[in-house]
Amino acid sequence: MGLHFCEGEVIPKDLTPYWTEVNDEYRQITDAKLEYRCLRWLLEHIIDSGYSKALFPRTSLFDLLVSLPVDGKVDHARTLHIAYDEIGRLVSMQLKTWPDTDLLPEKIGKNSQWSTSCQPSEVIATFEHFLDQHSDWSHVARQT
Repeated sequence: MGLHFCEGEVIPKDLTPYWTEVNDEYRQITDAKLEYRCLRWLLEHIIDSGYSKALFPRTSLFDLLVSLPVDGKVDHARTLHIAYDEIGRLVSMQLKTWPDTDLLPEKIGKNSQWSTSCQPSEVIATFEHFLDQHSDWSHVARQT
């Protein structure tokens, strides 16, 4: 199947098969690196909750990238980066919404940002908190 969609490319209405593919990849990682199980827990939660239908998954080495599609198309400008830090033994989540290039220069620096870190056991609750704090993401993810 492959997770290779370009910016602006139309995506399927149900992205669950892509989440399943990412989960299979992470399952292979967690066989050798048990500390990464927390990312698999989050992946499985997203699939079980039905959020996988509308959110777009990608990976970057061991990190999980979750993008919010716009008008049924890939939009990497709104991506939540989720990573496990082996040294700190924490999960970090960071959202940076890149501004519209048509904005005035003084408004470009005021792009939306959100970041936090949590214990691996708190990854699901932290993701749910993220959805609660971002109505655009919550609306898309929870419209099942």
